[in-house]
Amino acid sequence: MRKNFIALFFTMLLVGVVVSCSDNVDFDENQSDEVLNSNISSSDLLMNLERSFLPATRANAALDPELYVYPDYYCGNYMKGDKVVILVKGDKVDVYRDDLVDRCKANNFEIETREHSMNEILNIRDRIVGVGESVLNQLGVCFWGIDPENNCLEVVLEDTSIDKINRFKSVVGDFSILKFSQGSKVTFDAEVSPGKSFYENQGKGYGSIGFRCTYGGKQGFFITSGHVMKSVMNKLYSGMDFKECLGVCRNCDEKGIDAAVCEVEKGVNLTNSFTFKNKTITLGTSVGTSSKLSPIGLKGRHNSSEGTVELVGTGFPGRSYLYFSAGQYASQGGDSGGIIFNTKENKVVGIHMARAKKDNVVYSFYVPYSAIENKFGIRLY
Repeated sequence: MRKNFIALFFTMLLVGVVVSCSDNVDFDENQSDEVLNSNISSSDLLMNLERSFLPATRANAALDPELYVYPDYYCGNYMKGDKVVILVKGDKVDVYRDDLVDRCKANNFEIETREHSMNEILNIRDRIVGVGESVLNQLGVCFWGIDPENNCLEVVLEDTSIDKINRFKSVVGDFSILKFSQGSKVTFDAEVSPGKSFYENQGKGYGSIGFRCTYGGKQGFFITSGHVMKSVMNKLYSGMDFKECLGVCRNCDEKGIDAAVCEVEKGVNLTNSFTFKNKTITLGTSVGTSSKLSPIGLKGRHNSSEGTVELVGTGFPGRSYLYFSAGQYASQGGDSGGIIFNTKENKVVGIHMARAKKDNVVYSFYVPYSAIENKFGIRLY
């Protein structure tokens, strides 16, 4: 009997991320009315904007926030209902708008002004990363992330007493960009207790399936959690009796982006559909984007939950990748690897990886599609 296996997908989150900057604003004064009057979707608009940040030599390559070159006026973006809001610094708003229309290939966005540019925020982020994992742990740093709407870099500490905050500032520096919140260390959502989702046969952990993809130009692969799979050649099973094999791990990055590529077992059917809150969701092959306040959902082993993106450009002590995202959606052990998708557009955004508390509110973290595509060279199909 054929086994039906649901794979879900993912996308990248439009995180403000890069260290280099561009000094000049370039735009086409002869831009056509067709472009100026276009009214494209939020995801397409943000995708165009994001692609415009890539160096000219990588213009047609996969999106990679580590390579982005932001203009000095750019401060990030967020969602206000269905409308994209792009944030700028400075008083030449008309000039910035023309440049942004050129970048977005559309004009259906709003502009708001802020004090700090994305380049400024990232420079402070790099100072935090630069002190090293050991020192960050001594300072009680749980995680950090960029809040574009509020134009700050939020640092979550285990203890936010004045003494602890001042200790952090004495090491990293005292900057108005910084905002401090109290929280907990990040918990990566794999379980080693009994459960019903897929089981990894070495560590005896279990997690959730993400999305199907091509790998090495071939179909029949899917993405899931790196910290659940752990290493190449580990197998996935449908139950703890380890009788029904679903696939085998072919590539794994447990400590970096936290994702793994698995090849499906012969006879297992990979689909683009899944049940979410009593509805069938079918995802296409286009990649979605997400900004702060974008509506997102998790489909994992335990949870079919909804929420919004709250922080972008998120990092943790000891992780080299600095562009995870954090949202307020319910998750728990066993949900790792589950799909994160834009609930309005039904487009893939990422895979779930971890959770932590901030100001007594649980924040869940996910890996953006761009990170996985760039790491493994995968594509949706």
